[in-house]
Amino acid sequence: MPMKISCVQMDMRLGDVEYNFAHAQELIRKAVARDHPDTVVLPETWNTGFFPQDLAPCADQDGKAVKALCSALAKELNVNIVAGSAANRRGDGFYNTAYVFDRFGAVVAEYDKTHLFTPSGEHQSFRPG
Repeated sequence: MPMKISCVQMDMRLGDVEYNFAHAQELIRKAVARDHPDTVVLPETWNTGFFPQDLAPCADQDGKAVKALCSALAKELNVNIVAGSAANRRGDGFYNTAYVFDRFGAVVAEYDKTHLFTPSGEHQSFRPG
């Protein structure tokens, strides 16, 4: 059985978490209404943009905000969501974390990016997974 996937392309506002969350939600809803996909995929670091020099004021603490938004949307819209990756603060470090939600809203996978992109300086802000 074929699977239909919608990939969300979005302009993020660097460090503007409130805007980025609202914009992601809007685009997920549009993709589901228009294309009726099985899965919606968000881009890398969609919550903060790629990426602020100082992640402390805008990284998601333990993925709580990402999990709350995407879990609720997945369940409401009956769609799987791959929350691209998000700037995530865990303990005393920052990680580039991908979260996967099933259509019931459960987090079924999370992954911290292992191979950080050093030409852009990603390794200076994030820890490898």
